[in-house]
Amino acid sequence: MKTPTEKALDIQSISKAKVIHLAYDELMATKPEEIISYGYQWLDDKLSGIFPGQLVLVGGESGVGKSLFVIGIVYKCKKPTAVFVLEERLEDYGKKALYFEIGKIRKSESKKQYPWNAYVRGELNGDPQFQEFVARAHENMKGDYPKFQKMDGMATIDVLEERLRQLSWLGIKLVLIDHLHYFDLMTKESSKADYIEHIMIRLRMAAIKFNLAIIIVAHYRKLNGNRPTLDSFKDSISIVQNASTVINIWRNREEGADEKEKYKTQFIIPKSRDLGGEGKIEVSFDPNTGEYVSPDQWKFGVPVVETNRDLSTLDL
Repeated sequence: MKTPTEKALDIQSISKAKVIHLAYDELMATKPEEIISYGYQWLDDKLSGIFPGQLVLVGGESGVGKSLFVIGIVYKCKKPTAVFVLEERLEDYGKKALYFEIGKIRKSESKKQYPWNAYVRGELNGDPQFQEFVARAHENMKGDYPKFQKMDGMATIDVLEERLRQLSWLGIKLVLIDHLHYFDLMTKESSKADYIEHIMIRLRMAAIKFNLAIIIVAHYRKLNGNRPTLDSFKDSISIVQNASTVINIWRNREEGADEKEKYKTQFIIPKSRDLGGEGKIEVSFDPNTGEYVSPDQWKFGVPVVETNRDLSTLDL
């Protein structure tokens, strides 16, 4: 093992001119089509996209749609991607993905989405038209990426860091980790807050070292209906301090909110690597397709979601 003196001698001194030259070379080599998109033009216009070495933090209350948002980024990405699913089974991710893809197809044909309960309970499986829509959705979603990383037990930062190195070597450009609070946080060597800071620093350094863009999802503490802020994240303020960009997703889900208000969604950006990236964007969530729609695209009112079990009224 190297001594501190030996490690210090490994540190390079790089001149300002060299740094500017490196920046110039990268800038001139940058092609807009190679930048990772957030999947929505209105968000790319605000944040420029996702770049190598960036750690993007996405937060939201349970059930607000943060996992749908981040998995949408990965599904739409045209570059090699990997997903660490730490909260749900892979089968559950797949079922939701198929459901929303079916919704997109049916919406394009002016048909209502199938009821979620009937879909997930298998009550539609005997219907030939449903089988056709499932087959079309399945075909649309074929592809080599993302590569889902199946893990047994809780993740540790040591194992994850090594896997990120391996994925980078395999050509992966974007990694999604869903979510932070499924790491093994039961360390006895430090407080939970200190250990989370340790994890976040190592993830940020891994993004830089391995030239990866990393998206990580984290939970809030209880907000009691209030809008999220930088200190809303559960357990430690270091979660936001070590992120390049922070995106909070908020919807008014209080009892009594009307249908129109219920689907209005605010993307609150309190921290950004981009000049002028901070701010707020209000869009609408389409529960039929799992997509967020900007106001200028929202022309037909709030979508109707079929929640009853009477399948005879559906336009199949």
